[in-house]
Amino acid sequence: MLSVSALKLEHPFYHLLVVTSLLLLPVVLQLARHPGSSSTKSKERTDSEPERQEAARPPWTLPVLHNTLQLMLAGGDIHEWITTNCERFKGRPFAVKVLGLPKMLVVSTPQAFEDVLKYQFMNFPKGPHFKDNMQDLLGGGIFAVDGVKWAHQRDVARGLFRAQELRECMTAAITRHTMALYDVLKKTCARNRSVDLYKLLSCFSTEVFTDISFGVTLNCLRANKELPFQAALDRAQRLTTQRFVRPRWFWKMQKRLGLGAEDQLQLDIKEIDATVLSIVQQVLANRALTPEDGRAKNASMLSLFLDIIAKSPKTEEHQRLSAQDQELLEESGLVDDAYVFPGLFEYCAYVAGATLTAVDALLYLLRSQDDEKVLPPAAINLGGGRHHAMRSHASGFCYVNDVVLGVQRLLSKGKMKRVLVLDIDVHHGDGTQEAFYYSEQVTTISFHLREPGFFPGTGADTEVGAGRGRRNNVNVPLQRGITDDQFHGLFQRVVSKAVETVQPEVLVLVCGVDTLARDPLGGFNLTSDGICDCVEAIMALQLPVLCLGAGGYSGADASKTFAAIVATVIGQRQQLPEHIPEHDFYEEYLPNMQLVTTPVAHRPNLNTAGTLRKTEDCAFETLEQFALDRRTRIQQVSKKRPMTAAQIGFVRTSSDLVEDATTPID
Repeated sequence: MLSVSALKLEHPFYHLLVVTSLLLLPVVLQLARHPGSSSTKSKERTDSEPERQEAARPPWTLPVLHNTLQLMLAGGDIHEWITTNCERFKGRPFAVKVLGLPKMLVVSTPQAFEDVLKYQFMNFPKGPHFKDNMQDLLGGGIFAVDGVKWAHQRDVARGLFRAQELRECMTAAITRHTMALYDVLKKTCARNRSVDLYKLLSCFSTEVFTDISFGVTLNCLRANKELPFQAALDRAQRLTTQRFVRPRWFWKMQKRLGLGAEDQLQLDIKEIDATVLSIVQQVLANRALTPEDGRAKNASMLSLFLDIIAKSPKTEEHQRLSAQDQELLEESGLVDDAYVFPGLFEYCAYVAGATLTAVDALLYLLRSQDDEKVLPPAAINLGGGRHHAMRSHASGFCYVNDVVLGVQRLLSKGKMKRVLVLDIDVHHGDGTQEAFYYSEQVTTISFHLREPGFFPGTGADTEVGAGRGRRNNVNVPLQRGITDDQFHGLFQRVVSKAVETVQPEVLVLVCGVDTLARDPLGGFNLTSDGICDCVEAIMALQLPVLCLGAGGYSGADASKTFAAIVATVIGQRQQLPEHIPEHDFYEEYLPNMQLVTTPVAHRPNLNTAGTLRKTEDCAFETLEQFALDRRTRIQQVSKKRPMTAAQIGFVRTSSDLVEDATTPID
């Protein structure tokens, strides 16, 4: 039986929470009898709109208090309580809510773990609550950050763990300390004494960690005694964990006043910092004395990381950057996701040059077009589509906007009067929009995910262009989780309307595949077939097409989809083989060797028939208004001076197609 008096003496905070809960119990019971009075009316939903499934909740979940009383009564048996509910729901995720803490979702199956950690990782950020609790102990490390900082540290760690030197170091360290553990256990058995196994394994873990990370041996395992660093680390982890079951205001107040657990935590963190810094200083001193050829002999994660920095070109120049130079880099966007790296100029030249070459090839095909050909002229650069780069700065992994350069080439060298840019990357093409925001000749239509916090944050349907380009910029913002049928239907209707209204002479398709269901940086539920259906609809318009690849971060899925896109453009989609043919990177696709796969859609679909209809109507209205404005301008010009249809841009003469055409391309 729970003793409130004992709870008051041993756990004053829990005592306060129990008393508060008992005072609120009559209110909770009243709310439980009349749940409709405290809930808002649900929105009307049509049969065609998807229904979102709510997460399961444990029995006896109360209004207001939720699961607070259950977890308090569970006490030290919290793990048993969670296990019981996992068995009750048979692997189905369930939600747990405690007063003062964020809502928690409990998953308990290997399939759910794989889905969250591999396919839905970006949809489950650590969040401010987790980061705030862990920051004192972990700082800005990979386990306490999200977004770009996490991705950067992940890439660095991936390179380290793939290094042969580190694998050899880990094998040697674990073998060495396992033998030490064996010796300790052997001596204990020989003396017929008991041993604190938890303490012993804790010493083993600490020894292995410091050896692999810093190349330093603490000798706490053979001595079988707990060092101050080890005690501080264990205690700091335990006290940090307690923050997750305490109200934020409570431990924040303790920390500010230097009381209780928070005071001890700060002392432990100081001990940890002092020990780690002394070890780092020792490693740096050894590196200064050790010949370069011998550095790999004492390999550790820290030494390998320092080797990577030392071998990086222009490291010293970066260290000597002035504040003015650093500010210039930030203004140019050459930080974070668009950082400077060796070969950057050549990289930009390859991206831009490939797109310009594709444009020249397309113009050549137009000049030598055969009327008997079934397929329209098309050119492809899968390495293009860098639609985030702006006029004055880089952004979003994009340093040069080859989409803009290609369109400018079509306008100048190709003498095109009307170009339609279609962007189906999951991220809004903000750089392309900026370039043609005032253009009357270039119409841009972007189908993208738009929600708070999603990069780049632009692309609202109210961004319609300005000046002579007003109503010539169309944004089709979508919600998370859209499916193939929804996307393809909307895409086909909007594009058909755009072609009818704009009457373009050439189409530029920015075909990103980060719309795939398993893409870690995306948010849609599209499949390879869904994307190829959109490309097929473009080719069916019988207009010249410049196809540029863009984002795609799902590894094998992205590569397979790009292959299917190329096959669709050249009219060979139905002839694709069932399995991937052998090539240099064949093993990278194991274990699934099927060429066309259908990723399982796990993201909740927030797009309803009503929201999609509203988005479509807005796009149609923008296009119709632009056509009306253009007709008005033409009428005003024709009153002043008669113009031919070719001058207005509705008719293309044969001389226009041939003029300045490129030479044949091998």
